[in-house]
Parts: sequence; C-alpha cells; structure tokens
Amino acid sequence: TGRSSAWFRATVREDSNCSASIEHQVRLEVPAGVDYDLFVYRSCGGSPLSSRGIAGADETLTISSSDSFASDDDFEYFIEVRYFGGRSCDPWTLRVFGHDC
Repeated sequence: TGRSSAWFRATVREDSNCSASIEHQVRLEVPAGVDYDLFVYRSCGGSPLSSRGIAGADETLTISSSDSFASDDDFEYFIEVRYFGGRSCDPWTLRVFGHDC
C-alpha cells in the first residue's frame, strides 16, 4: 500500500509440467478522488504495458509469456505505480495474482 509513486520488482516462477502461458495479473486498487496509473516493464526492455484510468478507478494489467516445454520459463518484471493527480487520505493497494495450469 502507499500514498505516492512507487516501484516494485516481481518474478513469475514457472514450475509446472504442463504447456500453458505463464502470467501474473497486476491489480492496483485506487481510492476515490485520486488518480494513479499502473505500468509494467519486462526486465529485458521493450515498451511497458500501461493502464491510465480516471481518478478513483482501479487499474489492472496482465503480463504473460509462452511456456516452452521442459525448460525454465521464469521471468522478472518491474511494476511502477505513478501518481497522476487528486487527493485522498486512503492509500492505494497493489496485488499480484498468479495461477497454476
């Protein structure tokens, strides 16, 4: 949780025996009256994923990669919570969800 901009590092761990896309859903729960934007960057570069909603609107992004059979497909990424405008005494909450195949 927080009340200003912040950065986080996360890792998708692939430990399955099935062949399926591996992914995380990144969800930013935003309090009413303030606007935060959500950006997700792959560690190897490229353009970031972004969600730029209106004030008080939650932001959600999904970062994924294909699974190569019998190999380690872990990957790192970075999350940026960026303050855009508005005011609130309540903090934002960041949640990251993964799943099994």
